Amino acid sequence: MVLTEDYKRELVLIFFSQVRVILGITALIFIGAVLVAFLWPPTYSANGIILIKGKKVERGIDDLQKNIVHQSSYPVSKEDLASEAQFLSSPVVIERTIRVLHDRGILFQDVSMAPGVIGEIADRAAQSLKVKLVPASDVLSATYYAKDPQTPVAFLDALMEQYILYRQQIYKPSETEVFFAGQVDKYRTELKDKEKELMRLVEQNNAADPEREIDKNLLIQQDLEKELNVLKSRAIAKEVEINQLTEALSSQNYQFFSFIKLKALNELGLKLIELTVERGKLVRSYHPLSPKVKAIDKQIVGLYGALKGEVESYRASQAGHLQALNEQILSLESRIGEIQSKNVEMKRYLLGMNRINRDVEFLQFSYDNFYRRREEAKINNSIVDTNLSSFASIISRPSASETPVFPRKGLVIPFGLLAGFVTGCCFGFLRDYFDHTFKKPNDIVRIVEVPALFSIPDWSNG
Repeated sequence: MVLTEDYKRELVLIFFSQVRVILGITALIFIGAVLVAFLWPPTYSANGIILIKGKKVERGIDDLQKNIVHQSSYPVSKEDLASEAQFLSSPVVIERTIRVLHDRGILFQDVSMAPGVIGEIADRAAQSLKVKLVPASDVLSATYYAKDPQTPVAFLDALMEQYILYRQQIYKPSETEVFFAGQVDKYRTELKDKEKELMRLVEQNNAADPEREIDKNLLIQQDLEKELNVLKSRAIAKEVEINQLTEALSSQNYQFFSFIKLKALNELGLKLIELTVERGKLVRSYHPLSPKVKAIDKQIVGLYGALKGEVESYRASQAGHLQALNEQILSLESRIGEIQSKNVEMKRYLLGMNRINRDVEFLQFSYDNFYRRREEAKINNSIVDTNLSSFASIISRPSASETPVFPRKGLVIPFGLLAGFVTGCCFGFLRDYFDHTFKKPNDIVRIVEVPALFSIPDWSNG
């Protein structure tokens, strides 16, 4: 493979062409590093180590009944270690540390201990505190930074002390027992109140099982609605019959009322038909004013009057039957309405009962849970005062660094020289890259595509 250009030579040429820029930037950054190394206020630190143990005694209610004590040892999880790290750097522990140092006359003597002032001091202290987990271990490393060598040791020592004390206070079994006992009493009282409320609701509605009452009422309502439909059909038919009788009675023509299904009326109607037929025969032979025709007309008028009287009596009786049917219909509709209202009340009562039952179930669950926790706290307290304090142990008290952690002259000055040279080279190469002027005779041949005869060096900068 043939190389068209000598890249090493190109780099050297670029370096020497931008050597002033590179050396200038290197000198600037190097001078800045020297100034930081000699003039920057020194920062000191102190470091302490806390071991988180995973050993504890467990004993529950079931184990107590069997007279069994489990001694278990298990590794601490990463979540527990992260929680302990957050606990160590929590604002509560930092504020307690500040108050203790102020009361002991060690630090923070020139500031007020008002809540707002302590909060600001705690925020600044939290920024200077670094807590990290040591990889592949159950160890927390805490480091505190300050401008003088005495402050980090004093602050971190008090911080670790307050962390242990506050942790013991939080996880103390006696306080846990008091808390669980208070919760048990609270839920017991609320449970009794809910049970009383449920009993008052049952007594007020006089129904122990509202669902059963609703089902029974629905069956009764279904039967009543069937009976109501039958009565309404009968009332409609009766009303049609009465209207038909009224129209027939008001007619000017003779009516035989054959549509009435009544034996006595049917017999009168048949007799009237026979007399009408007999009159028709007589009219064919005699004059309508003849005595025989008048006699039969008289019988017809009398018989028709008797028939109408019977029909009117029948119509009156049917009207009475219709009125009785309408009264029965109104009574059934009233009973159905009462049953529907009762079902609405029962449904409202059922919803209220279900709500109270849910509250009772929740309170009962909470009561049982806190009662079990209270008994477990009693058992643990009776076995040993507390072993939770052994979870966190200080294995290395805070120790101050003999020299400032920043700035370190032996590190800052060489790093500044190296950073300046690298930055200068980068800037120089970028400056050359974005400089689009002709720098070599080959650039003319490659870009303009004309032959270069000769070149004259620029001695003006020499």
